[in-house]
Amino acid sequence: MGEISVKTGNNARNGGKNSLNRLIRCVCGKKIGPDPRNFNQRVSLGRNDLLIRTFPRYNTGYLFLHEFGQSTFGVIPRELLLSRFMHYLSSNRGGILDKTRFIYRLAFPTLWNCDTPSQQVFNFLITYGGMSNELFSILEAALVCEIDDWRVKINISRIESEREKKDIIDSNKVDFQQVREQIASGEHLGWLKHIAYIYYALYNDVDEKLTCFERLSSSLGDNYTIDAISGLVALLGRADLPSIDDINNSLIKGEYYEWWYAILAGSDELWNLKGDITLWDNELLKMLITLDARLSIHVKEDNVITIYSLPWKKYVILYREVLFIETYSYIIDFCIKNKFQHIVALNYILHEKSLQDSHVIPLVMYFAKKYPDDINHTQSLVEWLLERPQIRGELLELSQLMVNRRGVLKKVNYHIWLVCCYLLEPEQAYDLFVSEAKSDPEIIWLVRELTGNARRRRENNNQELSLIQLETIIKVSATHFPNANHPVEGSHGSRNSWDYAEFIRALINEISAISSYDASEVLERLLLLPECESYRDHLSHAKSNQIIRYRESQFYHAAWKQAVSTLVNETPANVMDLYSLLLNHLRDISNRITYENTDIYKQFWNEDSYGRTLVPKPEESCRHIFLELLRTRLNPLKISCEPEGHMVSDKRADIIVSLPGIKIPIEIKRDYHRDVWTALNGQLDKLYTKNPDAAGYGIYLVFWFGSARPNTLPRLSKNILQPENASTMENMLNETVPFEKRDRLSAIVIDVSGEVIPPVEEPKSSV
Repeated sequence: MGEISVKTGNNARNGGKNSLNRLIRCVCGKKIGPDPRNFNQRVSLGRNDLLIRTFPRYNTGYLFLHEFGQSTFGVIPRELLLSRFMHYLSSNRGGILDKTRFIYRLAFPTLWNCDTPSQQVFNFLITYGGMSNELFSILEAALVCEIDDWRVKINISRIESEREKKDIIDSNKVDFQQVREQIASGEHLGWLKHIAYIYYALYNDVDEKLTCFERLSSSLGDNYTIDAISGLVALLGRADLPSIDDINNSLIKGEYYEWWYAILAGSDELWNLKGDITLWDNELLKMLITLDARLSIHVKEDNVITIYSLPWKKYVILYREVLFIETYSYIIDFCIKNKFQHIVALNYILHEKSLQDSHVIPLVMYFAKKYPDDINHTQSLVEWLLERPQIRGELLELSQLMVNRRGVLKKVNYHIWLVCCYLLEPEQAYDLFVSEAKSDPEIIWLVRELTGNARRRRENNNQELSLIQLETIIKVSATHFPNANHPVEGSHGSRNSWDYAEFIRALINEISAISSYDASEVLERLLLLPECESYRDHLSHAKSNQIIRYRESQFYHAAWKQAVSTLVNETPANVMDLYSLLLNHLRDISNRITYENTDIYKQFWNEDSYGRTLVPKPEESCRHIFLELLRTRLNPLKISCEPEGHMVSDKRADIIVSLPGIKIPIEIKRDYHRDVWTALNGQLDKLYTKNPDAAGYGIYLVFWFGSARPNTLPRLSKNILQPENASTMENMLNETVPFEKRDRLSAIVIDVSGEVIPPVEEPKSSV
């Protein structure tokens, strides 16, 4: 048999572990180690009396067993170890040696750790312990477990707490019985408040995992729970319920009555009894809607805290939306008048998708007209309205009116309406917008917020910026904010110089994606501007991409018959065509990054103030950079490219390239990621290509950072040499794909190291 020694530590402190090594050798009849080929071989028990050798002094047998298990990698079962102990003890009934006492003490924790402790062994150990007082003291220590004082105190405290809780519950039941009729009739507000707090688990000691009925039942019993629920429902019939004004005024006072929660609990139970929302009284429903907006009920599921939604609320929106909008309008108006910064009702109106635009748009426009100078909410109202192209004319008219009231409006609100007017009618507001934007950089932040990011505009197909608008915004923005990258150590907030720079670069990318001569001219003009000097590299790259787009568009116009034939297949008709098209673009982008003399590769690195690369950017940042390169090519073809797209079983791929009914996931890794060799088959293929729209197709993208990578490149296998360049790694990755899947799965490794020397073309011979 081959022997593999077990390394157990430094010589200065391995006395105990050397004893473990000796024990291992004696138990197994050989040395044992981490070689998996030896783990499954039959362990030789032997009859060597050298099973135990001068053991060190361990405080507990469990500590010895723990180190023993670590040294043997857990391959020696406790039962085998125990059998050797029993053999030793049964054959040593003479003098009581230190070794014997240690073995005897160690036998007990070994027995306890067996899957099925042997009664026979236990009886033997009991009998063996009677051989001497020394062994009996070991037996007594093994069978008696002293509980620490702090554990005793905790248990006593827990028992007392449970007893007190039980006493309180018993006392509450007695009290409940005395006022049972008042509770059931909805008259006893104190008890109804207490019932509601149990109902919604507002008390800390109420189990949130139980249903509302189970919570009440555990505190009151089933019989009293029925009366309690009857009281909650009966409460809704009282004449002294709070009015909408009472509830709204409680916001100003900053206080409310705790028994109001009982009203909401009663509404839940009323819904269980009478599930037709159309039969509920109008005034009662308005009060309940207002109270729901006033009181927040938090629920916890899987350690995630969310706001509880009353079960009847969605049916009010579905069947009585006019009443719902009317009530929320009253609440919002009250809150804006009283200058509340956070308005629950307004936030719900602006974000709830189930509400019909035909009801919400007039409401939001009403508040925009009534409160055009509100310091807290004008921006959110205007931003929401800008996303609705169907009211463009009305919103433009309102913004023009507000721009003419400059002396009346607060500065920030004047800027909001000016930006709104410029976005809707740029020619009319151009001079005023440029003048304000050059003098006050804060207006750039408003432009960014009101336009949203490029992705949102593409998704909603609204508020597209014209070329003139893009050029103008870039010029005035670059005046205040030179190009800057996110700091390596991270950042806070969204109004940093690098955030504005990212916004400007996104606008440049939008121009690059436009395949027209005018777009080429815009980029050329921007390159000549002194204020855009810091963006020169990004502009140069964008111009290079745009020229390709422009040439492609010109080619189709050159011969229209061929263009028509090509256009039929320009947008892929199936996933196979999209996959082929995507591979071609990815390889072309890869070549440009690697060989083009505009240093595109530096975008994937953090740089110092001299433009020298430091460390690779995070994987997410690399993804966003590459995504913009890809969008520039695919957007003109009406092919969508989005980050972190949802796939089947709620999985998320890094990039999803899609057409209606077609999706191709792209998984991205840096070359030193620990899963770089396994993610192609284990992540991309296993999790993402199973999506029906993907039909098994997927692309694996790896960024090669070369010798300057911060971590070592993981090994594919011990017997395979490490790749020396991106091309070799790409070949190795593609070799890992099963042969039958190689027409649907591909790996592309993009060299962003900057270490590749572009090939030099040899001069053509004149001969």
